[in-house]
Order: sequence, then structure tokens, then C-alpha cells
Amino acid sequence: MTRVMPMLNVLSIGISFSLLRYDISLVEKAVMSTFSSRPKIAEMNILALREAYKYAEKAFPEGLGFSLEKVGPSEERILLQDHQAIALGKILGGCRMQIYYPITPAGDESWFLESHEVFKTIDGEGSILVLQAEDELAAINIANGAVLAGARAATSTSGPGFSLMVEGLGWAGNNEVPVVITYYQRGPLPRAFQPATSRTTSGSRSMQDMRSSPGSC
Repeated sequence: MTRVMPMLNVLSIGISFSLLRYDISLVEKAVMSTFSSRPKIAEMNILALREAYKYAEKAFPEGLGFSLEKVGPSEERILLQDHQAIALGKILGGCRMQIYYPITPAGDESWFLESHEVFKTIDGEGSILVLQAEDELAAINIANGAVLAGARAATSTSGPGFSLMVEGLGWAGNNEVPVVITYYQRGPLPRAFQPATSRTTSGSRSMQDMRSSPGSC
């Protein structure tokens, strides 16, 4: 079972595409692109995809009663992942300093910014400084200091990282520091694949998110 769990998404997509009678080769191309540097992983996922597709064909020969067809785009489109869109939004919004401490899944945003620290603008070129701090508390405090010094600064975190920023968040609130924090939610996972901390299990974390500050604030 543990070998199957990492491929649940691919299995689900295979069944869904089969029920909708959609072209499976599109998913195969996506898998090959995603795991281009790991051919064995790509082959394993494609095998799982095809088996799920065949199973759904046999188990549900009539599908859902309708099918999806390819529709060519009538305009130019940009395909982005969520962290890429947020990172580009920060750049376009004038953010020129991003401070972070690595944590899943928030780290992807800062790593994307690191790979685009110098970018083209209408007037020429622009840049953003991306700094990895020693911990989450340092990240939020450095961001606070950068904002007070006149820069548009931001940070990003997830799960327990947000809890570790509480002291800096409370200070920013008391001093009306317009710092930006991107808070990435960790979705529910099977127990074997859950992070050690900060599972999305109750509403108590939501209350903390809305009223984050130490007791003295």
C-alpha cells in the first residue's frame, strides 16, 4: 500500500480521464515533463496512469454519459503554478525584498524568486533581493526592518512556521508595519505522509491566524 500512496494523484487522474473519454497522452506528456530528470519515476507513474485508465474503461464502459473534447485556445495563455503566480504578483506589486526560512510548501515561492532575482521591466531591468534567514522569527523581523527602512518586503511560510513568527507579527501589528506574509496551507494527507507538525485538523489554527500575537500585545 505504501508504494501505491505516492501515485494516488496519477491513479485518480487516470480514472477521471477514462470516465470523461479524454486523451490520456496529455497526462503522459505532463508526467514526462514533471519527472524529466527521473525517468524511472516517470515510467512508474505512466504505468499506473494507464492501468487506472484501463480499469475505469472496463468497470464503467459507459463512462459518465458525456465526454470532453479538446478546445484550442483563442488567445495567448500563461500556465503557472500557484507559487509562481504569487511570486510574480509580488514582483509586479513592487516587492523588492523577500526573506524566508525553508518550509514545505512555502519554500517554492522563494526559490522561484531566487531564480528570477533580476528581471526585465518596461524601463529596463529590476531586481529583488531574496534572503534565507536562520529561522522564521528572524525572517519576519528582517522583513519588518526592511519595510521600516523603506523597502517593500515580504516573507512566506506554512504550518508551524507561522506559529514561530507570532512575536514578530504582534510587533508588526502594534507598530502598523505593512509587511506582507504569504501563508501556505498544508492540505490533509494520509497519516503515513503527514508532516510531523501542523496538520489541518481543527479550527484552532484559524483562530491563531486571525489573532496572531504574543500575550503582551
